[in-house]
Amino acid sequence: MANLFQYTNLFVTLNGDIYFENGGENGRIEKFTSNSTNSSFVAQFSGNCFGLFIDIRNNLYCSLRHEHRVVKIMLDDDIRIVITIAGTVNKTGSRPYELNQPWGIFVDANFNLYVADHQNNRIQVFPHGKMNGTTATGKNSLTNLTLYHPTDVILDGERDLYIADNRNHRIVRLRNGWYECIVGCSGQSGSASDRLNISYSVRFDSVGNLYVADERNRRIQKFGISGNSCGKLSFYSQKVDSNPFRYAAISSIPEYTTSSRQTSTNELTTINTKPTTTSNYFLAPLCKISTNIGWNCNISGTICDIRQPCLNNGTCDSINQNQDYKCSCLSHFSGKHCEVDERICKENTCLNHGNCSVASNSTYRCICSPGYEGMRCEKRINYCLNVTCYNKGVCRPLLLDYKCECLRGTWGKQCENIETKITIIKIVAKSFAYIAILAMITVALFIIIMDVLKYFFGIDLTKKEVERIRRAKKRRRPVIQRFVYVNALPSSEKRSLSLIVEEVTDASQDNRISLQ
Repeated sequence: MANLFQYTNLFVTLNGDIYFENGGENGRIEKFTSNSTNSSFVAQFSGNCFGLFIDIRNNLYCSLRHEHRVVKIMLDDDIRIVITIAGTVNKTGSRPYELNQPWGIFVDANFNLYVADHQNNRIQVFPHGKMNGTTATGKNSLTNLTLYHPTDVILDGERDLYIADNRNHRIVRLRNGWYECIVGCSGQSGSASDRLNISYSVRFDSVGNLYVADERNRRIQKFGISGNSCGKLSFYSQKVDSNPFRYAAISSIPEYTTSSRQTSTNELTTINTKPTTTSNYFLAPLCKISTNIGWNCNISGTICDIRQPCLNNGTCDSINQNQDYKCSCLSHFSGKHCEVDERICKENTCLNHGNCSVASNSTYRCICSPGYEGMRCEKRINYCLNVTCYNKGVCRPLLLDYKCECLRGTWGKQCENIETKITIIKIVAKSFAYIAILAMITVALFIIIMDVLKYFFGIDLTKKEVERIRRAKKRRRPVIQRFVYVNALPSSEKRSLSLIVEEVTDASQDNRISLQ
């Protein structure tokens, strides 16, 4: 036997497997298979699952209340990855994509997720593959239904929504936008057959009976539901400790108003037989072929047809009385689900639309499409390798071709053509360049020749001219200096001192300079 987490939900699959959370370790999901007394490990989550559900594709859903999100794993995968499908990790909120302590969950045949958003007092619906939800009922919805900490939600065969309105001690049904109370409609808790005390969870059996987990009363209430075209409803509550069964029938005639509120008059009687009226809900018929399902027993309910686990055109066979399956794989495929592809040539072996051909038992050869090369056709052929773009053009490789990107004033396949204006400018520029080069060469040759004549042959063509320049004297003009005494005492006569200095050239000095 295994311990159960206090708030865990049990989930029973079509083949009789029972999934639950082991109370000994947070987030550890285990299962009992049919006719087994020992549980086996299924998955490990990061926190307690306050809601469990498994859809028809064998995906397991868990509502992590304390992390404010709903996650799922694919049970058929060898590596089970936890995926967040609703809510935000460790973040509360009331926006369409947020949750606040999600509790009970339900997934319909179209994989739409229904969540009892506990603290937001609403039921959120998340379409398949969407992170933004819509409010089906509860706070800020069009139904004007006031919920008080809902803890569970479920759909019946007619897509009517049943809600465990936890702190309002009742079960509410939502049908076509209208809501109506099913059980516990007085709004008060109690232990009578028509009352609940903390309605925790709600479920249906295969014949349409409604079961309610009555938490504070520590009991499971069973209600048989039937109806007629006049809108009258009858509810039957079965006490689990009575034999024969006792039913308390409550006849209720609801009167609807535009605000979706109802009034009713209840009469309590006791009878000893089951109701004979036709149920409003889908009643699963007993099919001659035990694995078939559906109203006409024309839908295969084998584990292979429901899960479709075999990949790559593998054939699925049900074994162990539809408790398990076996995949018969095509050639070069293996694995439990034929997921291992052992072919030499696969769809993505040769890239870029190349064709793969088997060369031997272990090798292949790729025949590349035009414009590609390489062992797997992974390289594009560079057509610029043997192409020259003139006039400083740049070559760009294309698929099956190349393109020369030309500078301004040039054109052509390889930029070989030049505009006339550009040609003239080039000629003029070259001419000036040649003239400048010739001038520099001439000057350089002159200097070289003069140095060679002077130092190698002793011929100095500039010697006489240099001596003449040195001997040429430029006579300096006489300088007259006059001193004026500004602060001299005034006198009747004006006195002035004139000094004439005449610079005389020193012949001897000139001689010394000339010698130098």
